[in-house]
Amino acid sequence: MSKYVRVDSVDKLKEFRSALCSFGQTAATVLDESCSEIRRADLWLKQDRYTYWKNQVRLCAERLSKAKQELKLKKDIEKSPLGGQYSFVDEKKALLAAQRDFELAERKFNNVRHWIQQVETEAYAFKGLIQGLTNAVEIEIPNARAQMDRMIDSLEAYIALAPSSGIPTDSTEQTEDMSLTTEPPESPVQSPENDLSETETAEKDTDDNSSPPDSGE
Repeated sequence: MSKYVRVDSVDKLKEFRSALCSFGQTAATVLDESCSEIRRADLWLKQDRYTYWKNQVRLCAERLSKAKQELKLKKDIEKSPLGGQYSFVDEKKALLAAQRDFELAERKFNNVRHWIQQVETEAYAFKGLIQGLTNAVEIEIPNARAQMDRMIDSLEAYIALAPSSGIPTDSTEQTEDMSLTTEPPESPVQSPENDLSETETAEKDTDDNSSPPDSGE
């Protein structure tokens, strides 16, 4: 296996990092806006509407009590100084209007109290649902971005060192492939006549060495 690696996808890694950063920013913005809307609704109910309708209940109760007293006062006086009968029409209308206002204020105040509890319940459930996305935006995506930064730096440093490190280029690889496919040179083959002459010379030397010396000597 070759020890060299060709790296040509650093740009794709950078594009993925950019897309991941864009997603993280968008998700963080959406989460922040959603939580802000929930907080604004909670504060509006608790501080604005609760206080307003609580005061309205108190004011309407005072007007209702006053209308009841005025009607009772009219009824206690049976006759006018001229001997006529007093009319209770205006007092009754005022009492009915005060009664309607009090009931409306009381109903609105109860609705506000109900929605305060409902918003708190839904906000708690919403935080549980987005916990995974929140962790991804706040922890996982920054960690992944930092890891990709290190990867990109390492790859770019590797690519920058590639020309001076002896990494084979396309031309050298082609040359190596051609050298591998070229047949090695054939070794020289001796002719049969050379083999025969060498054999006769060796036999002659053997006969000379093995012949006995002359008896006269």
